[in-house]
Amino acid sequence: MKRKNIILITSILISLLLLGGCSKGPTISLKNESIEANKNTKLLDLITIENGEGYTVEALENDIDIGKCGEYTVHYIIKKDNKKTDEQELTFKVVDTTNPTIKCDETIKVVASDKKFNINKYATITDNSSDKLTITLDGDYDTTKSGSYDVTITAKDSSDNQAIKNITMEVMGEDEEEIYHTSYLEKEKAVMGYWVNKKNNRLIVVKDDGNGSSVQLKLVVSLLNSGPSGSDAGGQISSISEIGENKYKVTYKDYETNNKETLTFTINNDNKMTISSKYKTINGTYEKWSEQKINEYWSK
Repeated sequence: MKRKNIILITSILISLLLLGGCSKGPTISLKNESIEANKNTKLLDLITIENGEGYTVEALENDIDIGKCGEYTVHYIIKKDNKKTDEQELTFKVVDTTNPTIKCDETIKVVASDKKFNINKYATITDNSSDKLTITLDGDYDTTKSGSYDVTITAKDSSDNQAIKNITMEVMGEDEEEIYHTSYLEKEKAVMGYWVNKKNNRLIVVKDDGNGSSVQLKLVVSLLNSGPSGSDAGGQISSISEIGENKYKVTYKDYETNNKETLTFTINNDNKMTISSKYKTINGTYEKWSEQKINEYWSK
């Protein structure tokens, strides 16, 4: 009789274990306990889910900045049929082992001034972490006097990762600014001029504004009628940089919104150009016309 009881109890235990195994929900684990800082990481990308068929997993926290170094705890909610079945807590560490990046021309031109010099106007310095960067400019230079100076940009993040870039700084006196401006226009002369898109009656004008200190961009919308009658884009260009073969990035301050905007000019071998913009729909193929041809067209 005693042996039958033992067999019966054992059978019940085995059945309970089997039933428990069948009803077991998902298990969540971290892919790595230490995670590289990345401002674009999603919390669900950090975990591995086992036995998750028929279940959904959500992260309770939505405001964690994975770009900041430190230790974080995230609560993951497990649901089935839109009802919470479990909650699991995982703690991970965000670390930064990646160097910052420095993008800057090999030579920058600076107008002499006694104002405090800011290298961020000439260089784009970024890091995968959103922690503060320390940026220094080293070298024997004087931004109040004309001359050519070799300087070093150093960018260091809070985890002591650093990037270094050596550049040449050419400081010009006020009387040299016009000379620089002329050189600037000649260097990027491929972009300057009148670009016509007959399909939508549009004209892009990129030219010197005549005062020797800036370049203007304007989008005219009535070329094929009686001449220019207005614009729906335009601004004062702060920089034109070549970013590839016959490809230019134009940064300007929009007249209407005061926002800093960017256009990409891609010039083809047949003297046609495609203009793309993140902010405005002015994409299309433009044909380069001379000022004489523009005037002749308007005078018809």
